[in-house]
Amino acid sequence: MRLKQWDLVEIEWRDSTSYDGWMSEPASKSLAEDEDCLCRTAGYMLHRDKRHMTIVRDRGDDNVGGMMRIPTVAIKSIRKLI
Repeated sequence: MRLKQWDLVEIEWRDSTSYDGWMSEPASKSLAEDEDCLCRTAGYMLHRDKRHMTIVRDRGDDNVGGMMRIPTVAIKSIRKLI
């Protein structure tokens, strides 16, 4: 998909998960085999390269807010919203 800077996009991506505390080995094996945590994030595309995609939640005249970088290997899909 061809995207330009400031396109509004929705990214579906796999997040890391962690579990804190003691648990039995069978329980830890079950958690290790669970599905990935699938997330969706929407924003304006600021930058994209082979390593990551950066989106921002807010745009002002000369400012941005709520910047998020998502590693390319974690991205499952990208959908252009506008």
